[in-house]
Amino acid sequence: MSKLKEIILFFFIILFSAEASSAERQLGSVNMTFSATVKSYSCKIESIPPVSLRDWSVRSFQHTGARTSPVYFTFNMQGCPPEETISVSFSGEKMSQDGLIALDNTSTAKGVSVEIRDSGDKTVTPGTKYNANTDVRGGTKLTFSARYVSTSSMVTAGTANASVEYTVTYQ
Repeated sequence: MSKLKEIILFFFIILFSAEASSAERQLGSVNMTFSATVKSYSCKIESIPPVSLRDWSVRSFQHTGARTSPVYFTFNMQGCPPEETISVSFSGEKMSQDGLIALDNTSTAKGVSVEIRDSGDKTVTPGTKYNANTDVRGGTKLTFSARYVSTSSMVTAGTANASVEYTVTYQ
């Protein structure tokens, strides 16, 4: 009979351990929903008309490095990512490492280049990013100035046109 007691005891242990493991019962389930809007921001820049650096007499350039008065221009941007950093950089094959932009091939003036300066009145150099933070609506402004700089002590009168590329990026 002790063998029978052992067998019964064995079945009780198995029965209670199976019931104990099924004591965890599902209380219910909840379906979670996640939603978001994925946006593609594209900064819209108000068109920047050509910057007129005005007419200057050759007498304005008395020595190499003489500069004319600055002419200010602004990048007004809208539709950018809100509260982000926007950068503008300048480049071009006619822009030297010291930031001077050579006149284009149709220009007849000699001995002058164009210089762009940032809002802190420092010369803009190629590839350097100039930053501004956007407001909660995604708008911002970046202001620069441009002027002529004599690159020679002998400046020749004529047309003096230059161009440069600019790139707008955001992070």
